[in-house]
Formats: sequence, structure tokens, C-alpha cells
Amino acid sequence: YYHGNLVSYRMISNENASAWIPFRGDAVISAKYPGGQPAYEETYKNGVHDGVKKIYYDNGKPCLEYRYRKGGYQGEYKAYYSNGNVREKGTYNLGELHGVVEKYNEDGSLSSRENFVMGSRQGIAELFVKGAKPIEFKFNGGMTYE
Repeated sequence: YYHGNLVSYRMISNENASAWIPFRGDAVISAKYPGGQPAYEETYKNGVHDGVKKIYYDNGKPCLEYRYRKGGYQGEYKAYYSNGNVREKGTYNLGELHGVVEKYNEDGSLSSRENFVMGSRQGIAELFVKGAKPIEFKFNGGMTYE
């Protein structure tokens, strides 16, 4: 990277590295674990992230999945536990969290739900505790109020 821009990359396989490959602007760059399972995959268009970026656990299950548009976060994202269950999901708009963000426990049960408007918490956020009524917090412009 030079000033935040990808200028070259190289492939590494079984601890052997290829020569540096000049970055030409459009590419899907991926890496694999020593056992051959995918480690990550990211898409570049016109020299910036544009498309899906996926990161995997060494067991082959997804760890993170983000979408980019012209270098910034845009669209749905998901984070996963190593067992494959969703850890967190939400949406980005113009690089900011926007809409509902839900977080889950490892067993798949809902842990919390928050609403964001262009990166700031807005409205009611809920914290879920098994066997109890959800705990609610109210937000306006990212600040809590009663």
C-alpha cells in the first residue's frame, strides 16, 4: 500500500511467496490456508475495494463478509462465529452504519438490536437476556435519553 492505495501484491502458498505483482486496477485477490481452505477474498475495481470482501476461519466457515462500493462500506455485512452462526449483521450506507444492526449469541439467539441513522444510534435499542423482557434504551443523535 502507498498512501492507502494498493500498488502491488503477491501470492503466498505453502510458505513460498511469488514475485510482487503490480496492481493494475481490477482484480479479485484471494488467499488460502496451508490446508487449501480459503482465507480471504476481496474484489477491486479501478484500484479500490468494490464488491464483496470475505474472510474465512481456518475450518472453511465464513468469519466476515462486507460489501464495498468505490472504496467505502456499502450494503449488508455479516460477522459469524466459527460454528457458522451469525454473530452480527447490519447495513452500511455511504460508509456509515444505517438501519437495523442485530447481534447474536453463539447459540443463535438474539442478543441486541439497534437502529442507526448515518452512523448514529437513533430510536430504541434493545438488549435481550434469556428468559427476561428486553431492556430498552432510547437514542437520539447517538445520545441516550429517558
